Amino acid sequence: MDKASASMSSSIHQVSKNVGGLDGCDNIAFLPRNANQASYLKQKDSKDRDPLFRITELMEEQKGSNLFIQRLCKDQDTGGMVIVLFTKHQLEDVKKFCCMENPSVFEADFTFNLGAFYVLCTSYVNKDLLVRGKQTNPTMIGPMAVTKSKCKKACDAFFSKISQDQPDLRYNMRVTGCDNEKSLVASLREHFPFASNLICDLHTRKDIERKLVEMDIPKGVRDKICEDIFGCDGLVMSTTDIEYKEKVDNLYKEWTNLPLFIQYFKKQQENKIRDHGCIKAFRCTNEGVDKTFKTNRVESLNAKIKRWQQFKKSELDQFVIDMKELCDQQYENVRRAEKGFAGPFIKDNKQKTPAVCTEAETMPEIVPTEIISMEELIPLSQQLTKMQVANMRDKANQLIHSGIRDGFTENNFLVKSYTSPQPHTVRKSTGGFSCDCKGFQIRKVCAHVLAVAKIKGTLLKQLGIMKPGNMSTLDKKPGAGKKANVKVKSKLGRSSPARCTEIQFTDAEKKSRQKQWVAVKIAPNNRGRMAQCATCKVDMIKDLICLTVTAPWEKADGNIISRKYYFCALPSCVEKPPPGSALSPPDKVQMDGLSEKDKLILLKRGFDSD
Repeated sequence: MDKASASMSSSIHQVSKNVGGLDGCDNIAFLPRNANQASYLKQKDSKDRDPLFRITELMEEQKGSNLFIQRLCKDQDTGGMVIVLFTKHQLEDVKKFCCMENPSVFEADFTFNLGAFYVLCTSYVNKDLLVRGKQTNPTMIGPMAVTKSKCKKACDAFFSKISQDQPDLRYNMRVTGCDNEKSLVASLREHFPFASNLICDLHTRKDIERKLVEMDIPKGVRDKICEDIFGCDGLVMSTTDIEYKEKVDNLYKEWTNLPLFIQYFKKQQENKIRDHGCIKAFRCTNEGVDKTFKTNRVESLNAKIKRWQQFKKSELDQFVIDMKELCDQQYENVRRAEKGFAGPFIKDNKQKTPAVCTEAETMPEIVPTEIISMEELIPLSQQLTKMQVANMRDKANQLIHSGIRDGFTENNFLVKSYTSPQPHTVRKSTGGFSCDCKGFQIRKVCAHVLAVAKIKGTLLKQLGIMKPGNMSTLDKKPGAGKKANVKVKSKLGRSSPARCTEIQFTDAEKKSRQKQWVAVKIAPNNRGRMAQCATCKVDMIKDLICLTVTAPWEKADGNIISRKYYFCALPSCVEKPPPGSALSPPDKVQMDGLSEKDKLILLKRGFDSD
């Protein structure tokens, strides 16, 4: 049977079934005689059907705990109609992930163009799962409502049903977020009074830009005002109320020629941005350490719903049925991930460190103290070179003044990272401070720990803990944990470098092949790797002054082959070149290309210019 005949047979059967079939129909004339009549009766039935009546039938057909249509309100107070849709699993997940110590934001947003109605969709993040192939938690569809209007009473009917079925949400919801819809903002604050309420900064920016256009303010001035408020160093990036107040006062002085805009901003935007739109408000979650809130997640779910509906408008009852299928599919994908089956999600087996958020938490920046001196770091000179200690001190002093904030729990600190957008975490325990950076894992000391210890007044105690032998990799047997050296013949037929360094060169060979010592500022190679000092084996730091020289390296078939060496710009490294390197210490150093300041540094260290 081909598809056309199958469709015809299906249509006739479905229409016959709807009228009661041969045994149950009221009149034989109600039965279709052919496919054309079946199609006509089917279209006629769809036109005559009342979607709300069909929804009431669906509510009656629901059994046991498998409820999806939770409430149907139809009166003038709610704007005409509100249908509340959610499953018990969705409500349990909202409680689990939005009331935890490291909470997900409970986002809400209206969406359009799905039918002759609005859809109020909510979202949350499932922190037990990861999107397959990514290291991000999936955004899940939460409870939703279908309404005829966007008034506050319609929102109240929706959120009151949620808090009624799960009373803990009213008192334990941690963070809610939405766009600038006034009815939605007011309803969320009323039904979740103990939650931090966030407002999307993109929608706030659009409102301000719209107001500026209404006031006929020139585009250049409009752009400057928006940059002052929403830029990378703008008003929304304030981390404390004091910082916010200082920035606002400075902006009012700059906007003295715009009295109408100042009046509008004071009345409608100043308090709203301070309490609901800057990064201070978003820091109740680990997501908001250095950014403002945006409704990207819930809007992505709105797009997902439209794709599920193939971007077509549908009748109210059919939309409810489609949403039930979408939520069932989501629950099935979660179950597959929990059992380890194939699907869009996988289980996140990493142990999470919860972050406690208190009601009054503002994460103020720590007040800088005095800088660290080299005399205080003398205990480190037993294990590290002077250059390493100096670099660590300079970095720690920078962090003291602009890179440390209190963490989410007691004795935790967030320290700025210069290599990653995410800050490092320094924790205090009975054994002193520890850091999650790679440098601390290797040496048991880093600039982040030194900076925090200096601020807390425990630097000497911290350095006392770092006794010789506590710095793990600095006192281990060379080559421990590595594969043994294997002699491999090189592509040119020469012996391996380990063998070549044992070859002795005559003084004439050294003098004829060694070139002049040159001072340069180091940079990564084509692969992004940094050179190592030939003496102390420490990786060079970008833009740091170092000395280079080309000298004999090995003999191959009677020919002398040279290589380039790199050294720290310290007499201790240059005067003790590695054994077998055939190097002579520099009499003069070529300093062309260096600034006068850099040349002065080398001269103070005892190097003579050519």
